[in-house]
Amino acid sequence: MDRIKKSIALALLGTVIATDAIAGGRSTEHNVMDRFLTEEVSPPPRRGLMQRAARCSIPDFPNDDHSSMLFNDVEVFQTNANFQFRRLLNQIIQTSPNSDSGATAEQLAQSILENFELNSAVNPITNTMMELSIRGADANADNGSITGFIDRMTPIGVFNRFDLAASDGSHCGEQRVVYHLANSRPFFLIFEAGVPNPNPSQGILGCKPYADLWVEQTKLGLDERAAALETFFFEGSETTPPVIHFNHFAEGLGQLRTNTFIDEPWQLREMRTSTEGDFGVSFKLDTVKGNPLAELYQTPHDVANKTNLSLSASRRFIEDYQTEFVTESMFDLFRHLDKPALDASGIINSISFNPSNRFNEFQSDSHFVRDCNQDFPCEFQTPLFEPINESFDIKMSQL
Repeated sequence: MDRIKKSIALALLGTVIATDAIAGGRSTEHNVMDRFLTEEVSPPPRRGLMQRAARCSIPDFPNDDHSSMLFNDVEVFQTNANFQFRRLLNQIIQTSPNSDSGATAEQLAQSILENFELNSAVNPITNTMMELSIRGADANADNGSITGFIDRMTPIGVFNRFDLAASDGSHCGEQRVVYHLANSRPFFLIFEAGVPNPNPSQGILGCKPYADLWVEQTKLGLDERAAALETFFFEGSETTPPVIHFNHFAEGLGQLRTNTFIDEPWQLREMRTSTEGDFGVSFKLDTVKGNPLAELYQTPHDVANKTNLSLSASRRFIEDYQTEFVTESMFDLFRHLDKPALDASGIINSISFNPSNRFNEFQSDSHFVRDCNQDFPCEFQTPLFEPINESFDIKMSQL
């Protein structure tokens, strides 16, 4: 392993043990990108990811402008396609098990904002209470009018995350639509719909209709593309269900990711559709995947102060996390770096960090300026990290 890859490996380790994690990267399961990275033969240029991973027949993309992965021409998108926020909320309600509950778009939108007022949440795996920062400005992003809030949430793009498809075809990745709040500090809602395999008996090949649809729409003009994507997201096609569906944002498939800057610091959270609450349809706060409790990198006292765990239980919680990091997470970091043919983009795409959900908390502060001082040095040099450092040195010597 050359010095450049070693440097990259060190950078990856440093990224992972940072206390302020960025959410919303790769999935926490073996997916099509992983399958692509393990291919021994380099794929032909300008071929779809599906072909590289599953060796099925997909035509060349007609251009190189990434139009098979996203559509973000905002003017065309907003004038030639009906992605209104109210329509999305109503469709989630209409496709829910409680479609006859009488829930309204205003009530569903309000459930999103109410999650910013929570001061704690309970990890469902360990039943551990974890503190949350109350985000008052985010919670009041509606400025007193939830109807106005719905009207101001503006669609800005749709994204094809087929690379997140499970390598066994148990689902076909995510289709995303992003909204931002007009006339406000940055406030984004990212609806990350996990889409089912329309042909599960075929494994990953059953997901081919999604890849075909995105390839075909690249051949259209901008107006026609916007209209075709609207149909795909809200009505479905002959071979795929509508993307916007209550189940596609529920446990086991997708989620709503919030990305907000009205309060400081910049923070991300995850929510999922639920039938709980007064109105029968709501968005309920969930753990941010790949985002272990920040205090796990500090001391048992810090963990105890942030959770309902005793000091001894906090110590065991840290020890359990360190053990998993050394035996599993570190493997995920290194598993592709020793491949001689892996180029720079391959290395970047191989980055993954998949801690067990039992360690994840409910908020991810993605930008936080912390001064270096004696109590918190910029380099992690406390005894807490010695087991990780030793295991890292051993793994590096084997590459």
